[in-house]
Amino acid sequence: MKIKFVLFLSLSLIGSLHAATDSPTEVFLKLIEKLDAAYSLEYNVETRYHHRGEDKTMHTHIKQKKLSYDPYLGYSFYKQMDKDTEIYYHFLELGIVEKHKNMLTVFDHNEDPTFPRHVSSYSNDLENLWQVVRILEVNKDGFTYESTENIKGRKYYKYRVRNYFLWVDVKTELPFRIESVSNNGNALTRDFSDIKIDQHIEDSEFAYPKNEGYVEILRTPNPDPLVGENAPDWSLKNMNNKTVRSDDYKGKPKFIEVWSADCGFCVASFPTVKEISDLYGDSVEVITVNIDYDIAKAKKAINEHDLSFTVLQGDAAFQRDYLVRSFPSYYVIDANGKVLLHKTGAIRSQAKDDLYETLDKVK
Repeated sequence: MKIKFVLFLSLSLIGSLHAATDSPTEVFLKLIEKLDAAYSLEYNVETRYHHRGEDKTMHTHIKQKKLSYDPYLGYSFYKQMDKDTEIYYHFLELGIVEKHKNMLTVFDHNEDPTFPRHVSSYSNDLENLWQVVRILEVNKDGFTYESTENIKGRKYYKYRVRNYFLWVDVKTELPFRIESVSNNGNALTRDFSDIKIDQHIEDSEFAYPKNEGYVEILRTPNPDPLVGENAPDWSLKNMNNKTVRSDDYKGKPKFIEVWSADCGFCVASFPTVKEISDLYGDSVEVITVNIDYDIAKAKKAINEHDLSFTVLQGDAAFQRDYLVRSFPSYYVIDANGKVLLHKTGAIRSQAKDDLYETLDKVK
């Protein structure tokens, strides 16, 4: 009799567990509850997307830890993307390390009124599981169970939540994949793995590195232009990896433009820069600085747009010293090394007239 009772109890427990895990609604709600209750998360994300005719993949490692006293997010976070770019946020301190640029960008919450927007933009995407949870929480009465799928021997429930598809591991009740489709029909897919909940994470892991040799750029909004100041010295490489210095052009007026291959306004300004080179090239040194930190990409753009003027490879020190915040940025420097013009944006209309007027003064 005792054996029968134990067997009956075991079967009942197995049946109840089976029923719970087999219910798409229960799994969906438990996912929200589990992640929302977590005080820390650590996980990996593989993001797949289509950009400029190519299929791309990005790998991100994320750590998050709740803070009851944080005014913006309520938690600290760390993101490492493709082992090159690292984003740190911990209680009013936001810093971004770009290793291939040897650059540390620091955002100042005291001086920058847009600081909350920067924090939000670097954290509130669908790589962030707590952001996913917020979306699911808002839509927990409106999601749709789509199907059950087996992927590499594991069972997943697939849901439709607004314009997203979500796959949840039935056994762990944790997200496996979220997919969104853009207006042009391209899918952006994120796969989550190695999710660790409530692991101890030291606060120091969310603090950006200081005094480690990076060129530090303090990101302040709308810095005063360099007009009236002496142009900072620079030492850059050309496309043949030969060092070129500002002193090489000492005593000569200069027009300098900073551009990126992915910048539409930069591409739109190339004909004007060519025109400047043709009109003023005998009296004004025309120098452009590519800021892609990718010489192959720069050379491709040079060939594609038939750029015959001088192109140098920018670096973090140049970006810092010349207050490069957006592209294109351009400058007119007189023969004495004083900055007469410093502007950003496409060179057209009134901006073009102002530029030519200044060039006429220094030629």
